[in-house]
Amino acid sequence: MIRTILVDDEEKYIDSHRSILEANGSFQIIASFTNSMTALDTIPSVKPDLCCFDVMMPYLDGVALSMELQKILPDIKIVLISSANLGFLPLKEMGILGIISKPFTSEKVQVLLDLL
Repeated sequence: MIRTILVDDEEKYIDSHRSILEANGSFQIIASFTNSMTALDTIPSVKPDLCCFDVMMPYLDGVALSMELQKILPDIKIVLISSANLGFLPLKEMGILGIISKPFTSEKVQVLLDLL
């Protein structure tokens, strides 16, 4: 099981992503957060296998959250989830595995697994 954390400021997306990922059978959602600052404070102690972050969030957006977490956990695996076109971001150079577009579907779970 891939121990996964979800961070999105909209609870409806967390619920949807949780259902889809858990239905796949490869993922165990060990925590979820609607506040990126709370996520930053908690994730280092949980040490997940994978973090999935929304890009557009208050406080720390998904990219900033990724950068801050990598200072604490340099080997953390991060995938961004966004409805925006972010093809211009140098994800690999930023230590981010990739982006999955919203809405998250069961078909996109394979894309996520391929990124790992």
